[in-house]
Amino acid sequence: MRPVRLILNKIRHSLRYKLLVLVLFPIVVVMPIALLLAIYWGSNFSYEQLYIKVNTDLSVSHDVFQRIQRDYLHALGKTGESYPFRTALASADSTEIQLQIRRLQQENAFSYIHLTDQNGTVIHPREDSGQAVSTRYSSAREAARAGIQSSGIEIFSAAELAVEHLAGPLKLPLITTPRAR
Repeated sequence: MRPVRLILNKIRHSLRYKLLVLVLFPIVVVMPIALLLAIYWGSNFSYEQLYIKVNTDLSVSHDVFQRIQRDYLHALGKTGESYPFRTALASADSTEIQLQIRRLQQENAFSYIHLTDQNGTVIHPREDSGQAVSTRYSSAREAARAGIQSSGIEIFSAAELAVEHLAGPLKLPLITTPRAR
């Protein structure tokens, strides 16, 4: 207690110490508070910026994905409604149908295309795929049965990919990055 009294006495009796206290006291009190607020604001700002960036990236990806789906649906619809395809389908010209399906697949980078009847049996199968088989459950086929055009994403198991000969080409390896944990 004695050193504190000594300091207080010096401050009371000296104008120099009074001015020094008036200048330093706000700095000593305000600086740590300002520093803590800056750290808090910086961490919140960084998190909010990261959140906004991720949200924006996901929104852009979602919009691009929906546009690609619409483009695929349009390409399928355009081919299905075309006169050459309808004529080949009506006359059961398997060669012409295969040619048009192969062209559609190449132009639009489809992994595969099956032309099926309403029961899901492949009609006009590719020459390299063997016999006509009943395909798996498909939400797109169910929509087609109801007369609704649709396109979408379907998840295949490894066995289903192997049946379609897609297991190798569609394998996406994980790539290690320097900052990955």
